[in-house]
Amino acid sequence: MKSRTIVRRRIGSSPVSFPTPLVPLELLTAGEHGRINELDGSPEFVHRLEEMGLRVGALVCMVQPGSPCILAVGHQRFSLRIDESATVMVEVIR
Repeated sequence: MKSRTIVRRRIGSSPVSFPTPLVPLELLTAGEHGRINELDGSPEFVHRLEEMGLRVGALVCMVQPGSPCILAVGHQRFSLRIDESATVMVEVIR
C-alpha cells in the first residue's frame, strides 16, 4: 500500500485569542471575504495553491461559488476546483 503524505499549514493561535469559527472555502457565498487559516492536502496540491497566492494568511473574496469557483486574491481572479482530498479552511470576515 502506498503511503500518502499530507501537508498542513495553519495560522497559530495565541493563548489569549478567542477561537474563530472556520469554514471550508467552498462554503463562502458570492461577495463574502475570508482569510485562509489552514491548507491541508498533498504536498503537490498545497504547493500549487501557494503558487497561486492561496497561502495561509491570504485574504480572498468569493466572486462566484461553485465547482469550479471564481476567487479574487489581491487584484487577480482565477477559477479553482478544490481537490476532494484537500481542504482550504477560511475565517469569514464580516
